[in-house]
Amino acid sequence: MSQPEQQAVLETLWNQMERLATSGDNENGVKSRRIALQLTSYSDLPLLYLIRAHMTLACGDTNYLWHAREAVRLAEKGIKVFGSDTEKDGDVSEDQAKEEKEAEQALLECARETLREAERDYAELRSITEAFNESNATKWAVTSAGDGVINCSSKPVPAGSAQHASDCEEPVSASLKDNSIHSDSIDYDFVGSAPTANVSRPQRYIASPANDTKDTESDKSIPIDLGAV
Repeated sequence: MSQPEQQAVLETLWNQMERLATSGDNENGVKSRRIALQLTSYSDLPLLYLIRAHMTLACGDTNYLWHAREAVRLAEKGIKVFGSDTEKDGDVSEDQAKEEKEAEQALLECARETLREAERDYAELRSITEAFNESNATKWAVTSAGDGVINCSSKPVPAGSAQHASDCEEPVSASLKDNSIHSDSIDYDFVGSAPTANVSRPQRYIASPANDTKDTESDKSIPIDLGAV
């Protein structure tokens, strides 16, 4: 595949990811993260695409805190190395320079807001774990594994038995800002004799760097050039 052909493929994938990631639909959110993961596999991916891919992945429930931090790190690095305040070849009009600077700051703020949201969710999920431990210290042993996942083990139950969270003596009831996790939505899987309850982070969404709404499609080109990684 020639370089122009690869650039066209990357641009198509990026536009698809942006439309899906900002649609406000759960299924589209899953699809957008699949595309984002694919984009991050390209070694010569434009830095803007990589930043937005990490922001998209930061809206899921797998390693979301790391992806959010990476998006901010890359945005800060890109603006410092390639941004509008750096020396560039050729003349740049005052209006164009202003547009570039505004786009850079919008991208950086969007990345930072994604990180703030990820940190809030991570902290709240962790507090749920700690609160559950305190209130069920004599019956339950709870450990956090990965980002936003709570694993709970209870007293032994008969092998091969099936049980739903709402049938337990003390069902889980946890909530996150803007989204709620209720006991009747948590499934218990039995491994050996110990039940395991998984509480995952709710779906999150990102906005277009040029717009702070959650439902904006990002199919318009952004006046920003952060080079490549």
